[in-house]
Amino acid sequence: MLNINLILNMMRNIGLILRYETRHRTRLLSDYLRLIIDYLCFEKILKLRETTENIQGFSIEFVDYRALIFMYEEIFINKVYQFVSTTKNPLIIDSGTNIGLSAIFFKTFYPECRIIAFEPDEKIFNMLKKNVQRNNRLDGVTLINKAIHGSRNEMSFYYDPSHIANLTGNLITPRHGMKTKKVDCVPLSGFVGEIVDLLKMDIEGAENSAIDELSNTGKIKLIKEIIIEYHLHISLQENDKLSAMLKSLEQNNFTYQISGFFRPPFITELFQDILIYAHNKSYD
Repeated sequence: MLNINLILNMMRNIGLILRYETRHRTRLLSDYLRLIIDYLCFEKILKLRETTENIQGFSIEFVDYRALIFMYEEIFINKVYQFVSTTKNPLIIDSGTNIGLSAIFFKTFYPECRIIAFEPDEKIFNMLKKNVQRNNRLDGVTLINKAIHGSRNEMSFYYDPSHIANLTGNLITPRHGMKTKKVDCVPLSGFVGEIVDLLKMDIEGAENSAIDELSNTGKIKLIKEIIIEYHLHISLQENDKLSAMLKSLEQNNFTYQISGFFRPPFITELFQDILIYAHNKSYD
């Protein structure tokens, strides 16, 4: 029997495609339905493990259908990383690239864009590297197997060894079943030597340190747009710091919008994903 939540979620996403899409509607719909069907047939019914799929005409290697479908819904249907570039070859810094769906999304809209892609987990990085190498349309993507943080050092990276497709690997706090390994960390300022059209940041709790470092070095002034997936209460051992990040953005002439889902009643210190869209008014 199909899970009712899967059906409702699928109908919602199909509705979004039909309601808002024009240029990419057919491709989005066919890709999405194929992913759902393949997931049900191969993984749920036949208990087979597929490792490759076709997304927007790109051949990609992946680990887990559920993680792949979740990322496809977020990136291609909900378009959480969509931005408007004033140039046909924008420079994009993609911190937290995972297997590369965000890079494919950017290349779909801006085929000539340049991307600096960071992914700290070695196993996921190797898959990302294969996906870039097997698709000629992903030229101009520079891959860096390091984590983003406020300083250059080596830190413990929490990960789930039984599920490498898990999207919750981080530098901040362990979750159920996680182990640690050492990863190299670098500050973003060393990669901002010219105007950056978009900084996309999904670094699982290290957002404050990364933005602080960019602000302290003055490199944040070279960035036009920032999209941050902010992980509120990823660690209960730390005080809330969202206002500090927003203050850094304000002091550097950024205006912003915040998107977050919350369902009452209020629960103290409940984990929440928040999207922050920031625009540097200096480039108006």
